[in-house]
Amino acid sequence: MLKMNNEKGVTMLVLVITIIVLLILAGVGIFYAVQDAGFATDKKLISELNMVATAVHEQYIKYQKTGTKEFLVGESPYSLSDTITKDYDDKDVTVVKTGWYKLDEDALEEIGINNSKYEYAVKYETGEVYNITMKETKSGKTLYTRLNK
Repeated sequence: MLKMNNEKGVTMLVLVITIIVLLILAGVGIFYAVQDAGFATDKKLISELNMVATAVHEQYIKYQKTGTKEFLVGESPYSLSDTITKDYDDKDVTVVKTGWYKLDEDALEEIGINNSKYEYAVKYETGEVYNITMKETKSGKTLYTRLNK
């Protein structure tokens, strides 16, 4: 007699295992894609912070050379509502809340920073810059810097 072969293709178990493996791979891929997007956003925020710090430093040099307060753009006086503690050379530095200028989009354009959607608090004398819109990166780094450490 002829023996009948009951194999009719892919079994349900193999199909379920394949779908599970594909879902795991998709999940891992999405996880790393989201992490990379957050990393890129952090780098953009830090880069813009440094650009503002450099532009503020240039404005302060112009002010020192001419004595013209027009180079100190922004809304003044501006007091920070946040307490910022920043680590410099293994010691915490607490930032003084008074004596700041607030730079909005128009003021930033005056000093050469275009298309920024953030506002900054700056101290021309010390070169301190703080992003008052975002405050910190997604990874928790405070968006504060100063050129004259």
